[in-house]
Amino acid sequence: MSNDSSDADETEPYTARIDHDRSERMVSAIVSRVAARTGRGVTDLPPLYNVVDPEALEQVLASPLGSRHRSNDERIAFTYAGCEIVIDGDDELTVRSLEEQQEGE
Repeated sequence: MSNDSSDADETEPYTARIDHDRSERMVSAIVSRVAARTGRGVTDLPPLYNVVDPEALEQVLASPLGSRHRSNDERIAFTYAGCEIVIDGDDELTVRSLEEQQEGE
């Protein structure tokens, strides 16, 4: 996974492209980025499986359903540990603090 916002301000949403050739799993990237965004340790976060099935998420991202590929306007979105997680059809992961969203409104 390549980090497209490594030099970004911590108040900005974190975005990264999914690199299917790397061994890091998306669920690990989600948990580690949420921990960094919220200032908590990875082990201090609730289990990701409380909000989404990690294995199903990995399967959806790893392979198209049959010959059907996801379109650019499709996305997977959920909330986890005070953050909004969005994975779009271009395989971009965005982690945004819900607190920061509310302050910006």
